[in-house]
Amino acid sequence: MEWKHLCAYVFRLVCDMVFPLPPSRRYLETLSADTLCLRAKRASNDTVLKKLSAEALFAYRDPLVRDCIHALKFDRMKRLGFVFADALYDTFHEDMVYEHLLSPVSTLLVIPIPLSRERLRERGFNQSLLIAEHFVKRFSDTAVVCAPHVLVRTRHTEKQALRLGKAEREANVRNCFKVAYPEHTSGKRILLIDDVITTGATMREARRVLLEAGAFSVNCVAIAH
Repeated sequence: MEWKHLCAYVFRLVCDMVFPLPPSRRYLETLSADTLCLRAKRASNDTVLKKLSAEALFAYRDPLVRDCIHALKFDRMKRLGFVFADALYDTFHEDMVYEHLLSPVSTLLVIPIPLSRERLRERGFNQSLLIAEHFVKRFSDTAVVCAPHVLVRTRHTEKQALRLGKAEREANVRNCFKVAYPEHTSGKRILLIDDVITTGATMREARRVLLEAGAFSVNCVAIAH
């Protein structure tokens, strides 16, 4: 009968690989940044990211990543925002230190993509702000500053997932941002943070507005793509 148990084990193993089950809430409650980085698929540097000069950590198609993002945004598992922030720091901080040494501009403003008032009221918090704040806390350098109030939404937009085409997504977010304090961004290096980059329309619009307000440079990073 041993061979039947062996076949059953192999069958379950293959099923888990081909049709992975979403992780349980208990598992997400104990997930660490190290484990996430080891288990999750990394995002490929495709055309969308290259055109935006952006970077993303994980592939959104990965079931673990999707479940983490969903649990953070809709189940309010805020500790996952800290896990994402730690993963961002562990992955990018050495490159950021190197860029800092080469740059003539010392201050780095970390700006989360803002939510509209309606979306903030619906969700209760901005997941990108949560990630950005914890990310900045990991730096001992006081020249890295979280600046959530610099970039604001001027109007509510429909969820980008409801927009099928690139042109629709671009039109949906066109002129939806403004820089509230241009004097705070003028001549500054800026790191834009969001949870997910899909077509890049939202990041692209925010980046455009910040550069027009006089930012020295604007880099974009996301948890998933």
